[in-house]
Amino acid sequence: MAEEPKPDSIAHTDLAKPIVEEGVKLLDSLFGRSFKIAGEMLADQFHKWQWQNRIRIAARAEQILKQNKIASRVLPKGFLLNFVEKAGNVEDETLQEIWARLLAAAVANDDRQDPLLLSVAERFMPSDAKLLDKLSKEVTQEWSNHDDLGMQRLRALGLLNNKLQERTVRPGDPIQSASLYNLVFTGIAKQLIAAIQTPSK
Repeated sequence: MAEEPKPDSIAHTDLAKPIVEEGVKLLDSLFGRSFKIAGEMLADQFHKWQWQNRIRIAARAEQILKQNKIASRVLPKGFLLNFVEKAGNVEDETLQEIWARLLAAAVANDDRQDPLLLSVAERFMPSDAKLLDKLSKEVTQEWSNHDDLGMQRLRALGLLNNKLQERTVRPGDPIQSASLYNLVFTGIAKQLIAAIQTPSK
């Protein structure tokens, strides 16, 4: 008796064979490795990749907790499941460090279990994380370079906001809206920066 085909196998999808072959060909080139049409499931590949990312992040978070002498503990399931789901898609090392620090901060302090922090971090590019870190270390916490792409990205992420400048406008001065405000950290940016720095109880 023939073996029943697995319904989630690529070879036994409802898609026509040419479509499956074209899709797998593209995935081969995107992932830089071969996906077997028969027997191997894409879901298994993605699942493995996501868990590798999650384990790397958790291992780094454990190191951070040990360095700061903070004991691990059970976290609320709602927060933890949300974290684990999103962290599975974080492959970049710079971003994995951010996520590890967010996890360590959530263990250290209930106030850091904010789903909004995860939503912002989920949309981060490595350049966003590096720029946020750089800006957080500057003495002056107001910036006028509105046209910089990195600053625009942080603004779109809700981490920078407008603050009106206090300045005197003389008669005859051209009034340019871009020169009337500086960019400053928002409350969520300050919360995110605090969470990704050294965790504290």
